[in-house]
Amino acid sequence: MISTTGLVGVAAGVPYVAHRPAGALQRAPLVVVLHLMDPPRSEVAMAAALPLAGVPAWRAYLGPARRPGTPRSSCGLAARTPS
Repeated sequence: MISTTGLVGVAAGVPYVAHRPAGALQRAPLVVVLHLMDPPRSEVAMAAALPLAGVPAWRAYLGPARRPGTPRSSCGLAARTPS
Protein backbone atom coordinates (compact mmCIF):
# COMPACT_ATOMS: atom_id res chain seq x y z
CA MET A 1 0.00 0.00 0.00
CA ILE A 2 1.28 3.48 -0.79
CA SER A 3 0.58 6.11 1.84
CA THR A 4 1.93 9.49 2.87
CA THR A 5 4.49 7.64 4.98
CA GLY A 6 5.77 5.62 2.00
CA LEU A 7 5.15 2.06 0.90
CA VAL A 8 3.57 0.23 3.83
CA GLY A 9 3.01 -3.50 4.15
CA VAL A 10 3.84 -6.81 5.80
CA ALA A 11 6.22 -9.38 4.30
CA ALA A 12 6.65 -12.79 5.93
CA GLY A 13 5.02 -11.45 9.11
CA VAL A 14 7.34 -8.43 9.32
CA PRO A 15 5.75 -4.99 8.97
CA TYR A 16 7.69 -2.44 6.95
CA VAL A 17 7.73 1.12 5.66
CA ALA A 18 9.79 1.74 2.51
CA HIS A 19 10.72 5.01 0.82
CA ARG A 20 11.84 5.39 -2.80
CA PRO A 21 15.05 7.25 -3.56
CA ALA A 22 14.63 10.86 -4.64
CA GLY A 23 14.84 11.45 -8.38
CA ALA A 24 14.57 8.96 -11.19
CA LEU A 25 17.35 6.57 -10.25
CA GLN A 26 17.39 3.48 -12.46
CA ARG A 27 19.38 1.44 -9.97
CA ALA A 28 19.67 2.34 -6.32
CA PRO A 29 21.04 0.52 -3.29
CA LEU A 30 18.84 -0.59 -0.40
CA VAL A 31 19.34 0.56 3.18
CA VAL A 32 17.55 -1.61 5.77
CA VAL A 33 16.90 -0.19 9.23
CA LEU A 34 15.86 -2.43 12.12
CA HIS A 35 14.39 -1.05 15.31
CA LEU A 36 15.61 -2.33 18.67
CA MET A 37 13.65 -3.03 21.84
CA ASP A 38 13.97 0.58 23.06
CA PRO A 39 12.08 3.51 21.46
CA PRO A 40 11.39 3.97 18.64
CA ARG A 41 9.65 0.60 18.74
CA SER A 42 7.86 0.53 15.39
CA GLU A 43 8.79 0.84 11.74
CA VAL A 44 6.81 4.10 11.41
CA ALA A 45 8.45 5.62 14.50
CA MET A 46 11.91 4.59 13.29
CA ALA A 47 11.28 6.13 9.85
CA ALA A 48 10.27 9.38 11.55
CA ALA A 49 13.25 9.34 13.93
CA LEU A 50 15.83 8.44 11.26
CA PRO A 51 14.47 9.63 7.88
CA LEU A 52 17.72 9.35 5.84
CA ALA A 53 16.01 11.52 3.20
CA GLY A 54 19.33 12.69 1.74
CA VAL A 55 20.55 9.16 1.04
CA PRO A 56 20.16 8.23 -2.67
CA ALA A 57 18.82 4.75 -1.90
CA TRP A 58 15.68 2.80 -1.13
CA ARG A 59 15.11 2.98 2.63
CA ALA A 60 13.27 0.11 4.31
CA TYR A 61 12.34 0.32 7.97
CA LEU A 62 11.39 -3.05 9.48
CA GLY A 63 9.17 -3.51 12.49
CA PRO A 64 9.00 -6.43 14.93
CA ALA A 65 8.04 -9.80 13.49
CA ARG A 66 4.57 -10.89 14.49
CA ARG A 67 3.16 -14.34 14.84
CA PRO A 68 -0.40 -14.75 13.56
CA GLY A 69 -2.91 -13.82 16.25
CA THR A 70 -0.49 -11.79 18.42
CA PRO A 71 -1.05 -8.11 19.16
CA ARG A 72 1.08 -5.60 17.28
CA SER A 73 2.85 -4.48 20.47
CA SER A 74 4.06 -8.00 21.30
CA CYS A 75 7.57 -9.01 20.40
CA GLY A 76 7.97 -12.66 19.48
CA LEU A 77 10.99 -13.15 21.73
CA ALA A 78 9.54 -11.32 24.74
CA ALA A 79 6.22 -13.15 24.44
CA ARG A 80 7.76 -16.62 24.71
CA THR A 81 8.20 -18.39 28.00
CA PRO A 82 11.02 -20.84 28.55
CA SER A 83 10.03 -24.51 28.40
